[in-house]
Amino acid sequence: MKPMTFNPEMEELLTDSGLLATDLIGAENITLFGQKQKGQLIGLVGLEAYGNNALLRSLVVSPSERGIDS
Repeated sequence: MKPMTFNPEMEELLTDSGLLATDLIGAENITLFGQKQKGQLIGLVGLEAYGNNALLRSLVVSPSERGIDS
């Protein structure tokens, strides 16, 4: 995973998974890390920094990559 700037693809992945995305827009203390496969965003996690500590934010994996049998 690598740091990424918040973008519409991230917003779609989050909202499609039932997570809020509006508080991530322009947030200076949140770093987002994304994983792409074949050009498609398949995973995303955010870290909200507070000094030497961080809060895990918005961990999401694309439904197609969850490995869950239907």
